[in-house]
Amino acid sequence: MRYIFAYITGDGMLIGDGVTETTSSQFFSVFTSSPWQPIVFFLIFIAATIAVVVGGVRKGIERMSKILMPLLAIIAVFLMIYVLCQDGAGAGVADLFIPDFSEFTFGTLLAALGQLFYSMSLAMGIMITYGSYMKKSAKISGAARQISVCDTLFAIVAATIIIPSIYAYSPDPVAATATSGPSLMFVQLPLVFNALPGGRVIGALFFILVLFAAITSSVSLVETIVAVLRENLHLKRWVACLIVFGVSVLLGSLSSLGFGPLSFIHIGEGKSAKSILDMFDWLSNSVLMPIVAIGTCLIAGFFTDSKAITDEIDIKSKGMRTYFLIMIRFIAPVCMAAILFSGIFMQL
Repeated sequence: MRYIFAYITGDGMLIGDGVTETTSSQFFSVFTSSPWQPIVFFLIFIAATIAVVVGGVRKGIERMSKILMPLLAIIAVFLMIYVLCQDGAGAGVADLFIPDFSEFTFGTLLAALGQLFYSMSLAMGIMITYGSYMKKSAKISGAARQISVCDTLFAIVAATIIIPSIYAYSPDPVAATATSGPSLMFVQLPLVFNALPGGRVIGALFFILVLFAAITSSVSLVETIVAVLRENLHLKRWVACLIVFGVSVLLGSLSSLGFGPLSFIHIGEGKSAKSILDMFDWLSNSVLMPIVAIGTCLIAGFFTDSKAITDEIDIKSKGMRTYFLIMIRFIAPVCMAAILFSGIFMQL
């Protein structure tokens, strides 16, 4: 939201002849460390999320998704093609796609599996909640394949935008690619937009669509909790939304101010010390989600009618039914346990 405002108003740190990686990085740092900017934009964001959820899934999020998500995909593909045409981008493509097995470790694999949770929205209740709105005629197995393929393709496109752009525009690409997290998008992509004809408009539109993608994730999380509150406490939708809004503001404000007024707060000591946001991120991605995933697999595999499940997800052949049951009863829980223990012990 802050970047949309910057592109609309024409902030000189992101737009113009004097824009460099240093000015782009400074813009990002000034925002995250501000005592008031993060909280203002966060409140606008969470209010927009609640407003969509109050309208319901079909009237709110579904109508917008059908238009805006394809637009985001089109812009992403356009940016990928543009970046790949720049000098130096080839080295970035090589860095991205040519494996260096000397850097590969078991920890790398577990970290990738852990990231998969967040990317695919697994073990959060999102898929169950959205699945409850699906038509009976829809095939769950087909939808699962489409989601997996689209998520992977979009991740490849995003990586092919960011990594080659670092090699094309960064004075020290090796050091830049060693970083991770939001700075890859919020520091590097503005350099691409600034070099594009009409980049200010493209940058504004890109971040508007990214904002919408973020809201769809936020809405799905809120909808899950609202659905549980309505079902168990028999609350009206707007009352459940108000409760979730209050809790979200309380917890989200801590994260929003964690790089500014609350930056002195760190949980843990030494190398494992974490900011408030990092702590929430680690607790959810590395601890809670694997625990929920293990529980889901065990309940579905051992305490639920297996035929009812395989019928529901339209698995007809006996071989595939056996494969599914082996995966959900034994292989998946072991993998989830490995992610859980690695996520915990790597912080010790």
